[in-house]
Amino acid sequence: MGIVGVIHTYPNMDIIQSLHGHLIHLFVPPKATLILDSTENVFIHEMELVENEQCINKICKVVEEYKIEKFPPLYEGGILLSAVVSAKMSLKFYSISTTLGSRNKYYQKQVMQSYSVSVPNSVPVFEFTSYEYLKTCLGEKFVLKIVDSMNSQAVMLIRNEEEYVEKLAELFKYIKNPKISSMMDRNRFCYGNDDVKVIAQEFLDGKEVNLDLLVCRGNKYDLGVFEKNICIGPFFPETMSFYPAQMEEELLAKIIECAGYACDALSIDNGVAHIEFRIKDGVRYLLDMGLRPGGAYTIRAVNEIYGLDYVRLIVDIFLNITIEQPKVINEIGIVYGGIVFRETGYIESVNGINKLEVIPQIKEVCQLVEIGDYVVAPPYSAQPHLCYYYLSGDSIKSLKECHYKIQELIEVEVSGR
Repeated sequence: MGIVGVIHTYPNMDIIQSLHGHLIHLFVPPKATLILDSTENVFIHEMELVENEQCINKICKVVEEYKIEKFPPLYEGGILLSAVVSAKMSLKFYSISTTLGSRNKYYQKQVMQSYSVSVPNSVPVFEFTSYEYLKTCLGEKFVLKIVDSMNSQAVMLIRNEEEYVEKLAELFKYIKNPKISSMMDRNRFCYGNDDVKVIAQEFLDGKEVNLDLLVCRGNKYDLGVFEKNICIGPFFPETMSFYPAQMEEELLAKIIECAGYACDALSIDNGVAHIEFRIKDGVRYLLDMGLRPGGAYTIRAVNEIYGLDYVRLIVDIFLNITIEQPKVINEIGIVYGGIVFRETGYIESVNGINKLEVIPQIKEVCQLVEIGDYVVAPPYSAQPHLCYYYLSGDSIKSLKECHYKIQELIEVEVSGR
């Protein structure tokens, strides 16, 4: 048994079930929506999650009082807080420099290049940076993004000067807005803090893949390569990932090898990394790297493919338990996806979800919001999905057809009121 701390803005019962046998201390924002059953091994500490000295000291006091041993990295927004608290309390975790190297996309680019890991060309952007300068550096089309945001939030394709002027002003207004609440934007507390707040990045239009890599005492173990639905903008919310990726074994091996180099670049000896690549002309460009497991249904997919408890495996690594390369026990196809909001406003109606029961490959549907809820469409949404769904079976082709059918079946009506 271990005593573990988890910093998370929206934990669920999956974490609790995976960590049965451990004492769990959850650090969550006040009034966070917790779908948690009452369990004796869970202690909840409500506090404003802000990356400042006051918040860090509060967490450190709880660590000292309850003898918390480790902070497993299960949520992107909690990684830096976990790193700082762990450093102050002499707990084993990623170093602060490693954590910053994963979170700050501009710094990450510089670190990766020093290890010969290919990354998209990126340029710092300030409110006065001209379109012509970026066009000269990156070409006619490029991507704007907040340097330390998560997932696809605040990521947008720029195709001309008019779009650039409009979107750049939007981005800086968004970053400076102190009134965005955690209910509207649950990740708001942990980005927009760096000196370089926005970057422009060259646009790559090839296949996109992601994989999770475990690192235990320097040994690296991959957990499969997932391919994403092709997304060419103007925004980049995720609608589908599938396994196994449809590409040659040689390229898959090179992707896994490159992910290992990325972990070396950030000096990761123990931990987990979720790494995303774009493939263009055979070159693997690292787009992003988080020091936690993949989101949506990645954890469930890994559990099914390898017949293990992924969250528990991560905790074992941070409790100094040696692991071995997981072995595939289910040669199956997996597709998971989500329905993305096209408009911002209040949900008036949701149609089609009750029709999904006729699709036998669907193993689970998780609806994230209800009628009457206020939702935000990409690119500024921290959670742009009405629901997630998970499918598995023998045929990737059949599963992908089911995915497209689901996308057509579910309709959401949103109004501004």
